[in-house]
Amino acid sequence: MVSSIDVERYSKIIVRKDYDDGDFPKELLDPSIEIGGFALSDGKYIPFDLNVERAKPDVYIYNRYKPWFCTMKSMEQIWSAMFNACHMRLSLDGENIWSRATEHFDKSVSAIFLHDYDLNRVKDAELLITDLVTCATHPIYFGNKFPIQIYDPTDLFKWTNWLISNSNFAI
Repeated sequence: MVSSIDVERYSKIIVRKDYDDGDFPKELLDPSIEIGGFALSDGKYIPFDLNVERAKPDVYIYNRYKPWFCTMKSMEQIWSAMFNACHMRLSLDGENIWSRATEHFDKSVSAIFLHDYDLNRVKDAELLITDLVTCATHPIYFGNKFPIQIYDPTDLFKWTNWLISNSNFAI
């Protein structure tokens, strides 16, 4: 999260925040700022306009963290894998795969990182992931931004059927 927001500088400001980390600049209270995500709504997703929801996740927002990652060779590799992966979402509503879910998929990459809040609640997500990671002629690793929530023992095994990006995967 940025330390401050100059609301006069932009015609529209959209803030998506999914983690309640206590970092909420007072400028977020400005009525001209559109806020969405999970952090400010007791775990209920606040969606944006469909054009915003359909946008490819922007990895460049993480550039300011690169110096923290690149202090050791192993951490630099984690950064590189995350930064160069294909970032995408499978669902817009958290329950169903949206019809254009694969439009951001690039099979030339070595990893897919999904930005869905709880993939286990997205119907048939594991089937689409299998299709994506097996369509290339080279290995594609699977990672996720949010931990996959497990509801029963069979859930655990269905989410470990692919090459896992060990540093960027959480259940």
